[in-house]
Amino acid sequence: MPLKVIIGGMFSGKTTELQRVLRRYRQIDEKILVVKHQSDTRYDNGDTLTSHNDETETCISVSHLMALAEEPSYESSYAVFIDEGQFFPDLLEFIKLASMKDSKYVYVAGLDATYEQKPFGQMLDIIPYAEKVQKLASICSKCKKPAGCSKRISDINGDILIGGKESYVAICAKCLHSS
Repeated sequence: MPLKVIIGGMFSGKTTELQRVLRRYRQIDEKILVVKHQSDTRYDNGDTLTSHNDETETCISVSHLMALAEEPSYESSYAVFIDEGQFFPDLLEFIKLASMKDSKYVYVAGLDATYEQKPFGQMLDIIPYAEKVQKLASICSKCKKPAGCSKRISDINGDILIGGKESYVAICAKCLHSS
């Protein structure tokens, strides 16, 4: 079954787009499974998928997607929606299982690059399996043109810092390289 990948930088509307599509499935009462990484606790305790503009959907939180394979909610689902795909170490393995072996529609949203503009997690690894890839842009915080990059503004060190506007800004490649 088809895999759709939604990628982009911070504040580009990835979660909002994922929610838009999953709501279409809910309107026709199709069984869906909505998943986010358990480390994403920015807005709640883990049971809601929340966009930066505060739109919410009920979800489950896990650290590994393959743990879902034995769950009744996975087995009965027609489509699986995954947010923050870059954080799942078994994303590619799960995509192969869900979309190819188990014939489920799978939608994955996530960052394609780190704040250092390096590939993030397995997001780029799943693209060869995708029927459709949608690259979203936000608005550059400096020049107000389309922005495909994220820049960390926090002083906190580490490869991964889960955060929002207090930690990152959207920035275009030109402004990123000129700063």
